[in-house]
Amino acid sequence: MNSGLDTQPISGPYPILRELGSLQRMIGEHQAKILGHKKRVEMIQATRQEKSAELAEKKALQKTKLLEIRRHENALAQSEENLGRAKGHSNEADATRQVESIEKEMLFLGQQISQLEEQTFKLIGESDILLVEIKEIEQYLTGSEKALKEVGHEVDSLIEADQLEIKNLEERFTEKLSELNAEFKNAFLHVVKKFGKGKPLAWFEEQRCDCCRFLIDRQTGIELSHGIHPHFCPGCGRLLVVR
Repeated sequence: MNSGLDTQPISGPYPILRELGSLQRMIGEHQAKILGHKKRVEMIQATRQEKSAELAEKKALQKTKLLEIRRHENALAQSEENLGRAKGHSNEADATRQVESIEKEMLFLGQQISQLEEQTFKLIGESDILLVEIKEIEQYLTGSEKALKEVGHEVDSLIEADQLEIKNLEERFTEKLSELNAEFKNAFLHVVKKFGKGKPLAWFEEQRCDCCRFLIDRQTGIELSHGIHPHFCPGCGRLLVVR
């Protein structure tokens, strides 16, 4: 007996809605894969940028070390020259006070030379370490450039495949969406817009929404069971679907 309501058999809206939800989920999965593929390339690029900045920093530091080494070597040469001159004066000195003064100068110069030699050797060691680190970074950048090209080609192929899958799924989505009557179609598009990449559909089972467990009233349950018109869960706002 016709109740006068514009009913749609249970085999009508719900299987289509379930398939639309499944298609939407699969489209989202492929979109997530594309983001993952791009992330691979972006991570290599980011690491290369960090290494390039580190290389520039180490080269600048190594250049500074070389300048410091040159200054220390010049100061060392000057001190050795002064020490040699002082020794010559010591041999020529005849007064006791003059000899003592020269000996003090020679002691000071000797200590200065030892300190300069120690500092110079330390700077040379630091410079050598920097050279090794610079070479390692340059080798990494050379190798990663090749790897980036290879990964880039692979990622392009994977993205192309996922985009093709998305296109096919979207065509199927559009086709299935057109099979719904206007009321169910608008209801579905509403929850898709509302929940974005989240779950837009909720199962109606045991008189409850399976997502938020909100208790659905008996009359709504009857209408849902007959697919009369769409119903949204009063608790979470999802479109209710009979399993």
